[in-house]
Amino acid sequence: MSSPFFAQLKPIPPDSILGVRQSYNLDTRLDKIDLGVGVYQDENGKTKHLASVRRAFNDFFADLDNPAIGDRAADYLSPQGWLPFIEVVQELLFGSASPILSEQRVYTIQAVGGTMALRYGFELVKRADLTAPLAISLPTWPNHHIIAKASGSHIVEYPYFNSKALKIDFENLVSWLEHAPYNTTVLLHATCHNPTGADLSDLQFAELVKIFKLRGLLPFFDLAYLGFARSPVEDALPIRIFADAGLPMMIATSFSKNFSLYNRRVGALTVVCQSSNQVVAVKTQLENIARGINSSAPIDGAAVVAKILQNGELRQSWLEELGQMRDRIRQVRRDFFDIVSRQGLGERFSTVISQNGMFSYQGLDHRHAEFLKAKHGIYILENGRICIAAMNKHNIERSSLAIVDAVKSIG
Repeated sequence: MSSPFFAQLKPIPPDSILGVRQSYNLDTRLDKIDLGVGVYQDENGKTKHLASVRRAFNDFFADLDNPAIGDRAADYLSPQGWLPFIEVVQELLFGSASPILSEQRVYTIQAVGGTMALRYGFELVKRADLTAPLAISLPTWPNHHIIAKASGSHIVEYPYFNSKALKIDFENLVSWLEHAPYNTTVLLHATCHNPTGADLSDLQFAELVKIFKLRGLLPFFDLAYLGFARSPVEDALPIRIFADAGLPMMIATSFSKNFSLYNRRVGALTVVCQSSNQVVAVKTQLENIARGINSSAPIDGAAVVAKILQNGELRQSWLEELGQMRDRIRQVRRDFFDIVSRQGLGERFSTVISQNGMFSYQGLDHRHAEFLKAKHGIYILENGRICIAAMNKHNIERSSLAIVDAVKSIG
């Protein structure tokens, strides 16, 4: 008798982000536009390898011809990952002179993208305290909930963004944290908040440090857009503010966006402890977690990131390319604002200028998303997130006017 096992499974709704891309791909209209995409695109709507990345890949493959390197590169990586990559991750986060490094209070493990880094962190927290809540911002990247649920985390939400006023609800955020249960892990967006684009200032992060200390909260930074708001050093300041306060913390770092290495899955989880003795337990626990999920990480993307950051010329080339991406996004924001202003909606969309990174929240919702899809062939997420980085000289006029039409038609 055959087993009916899989007959018990029920279909689940499409992923809120991937489902938009699937609908877009099925749309036969030639003038369709995808503003739901979560990748950086250039002025021609293309996602390309950076020149610095191409050079570093060439160097990496040339290294494979050297038996001393090539033979070692063919084997599994250590449980921690590619060690040169681990070193540059820590230097990016804290700076080479940080006492965290000299006091050996930090452990970094390579992960398969930022998604796996988050999963490692959630699993580690669960092992440390099964009852500890995991606080996620409202709103947040939808995949945060999927990853957290897969790890069995007890999820709670903290107020972050006022969708009517289109600004951070800092007063309610502070109040929530001041009453959060002891040992709560708080997932923070270090920069370029996804989906809103609205970031806390360095002064506001410094204010939060006092609350985290008082309440015994664990900061867990999601750092997926380092260098997309300011320089990489400035975008790491929130992390360094918490580090300088001596707090334990975790940081999930992704290199998909800022190195344009989306399909290479390059990420890392970094855990800062209050003593070097705690690092031993963290190390063994994380390596055990990794062993049970993906065993070991791939080498090529991590090796490329390490090569770029350890080579002065390549690093400068990368910084320039990163700056060009950042500047283009800022210009798109200004261009979008100019277009909607000419339609009488400048005040309505004024916050688009002050927001950071690839995404923007402008008070749109599922009604606007459906209107844009049906009438204009323009796709945004149902939660209203717009990918500013998907706009370019070829589509920004039509995209902007369509959004104006949606707002004037629906409100």
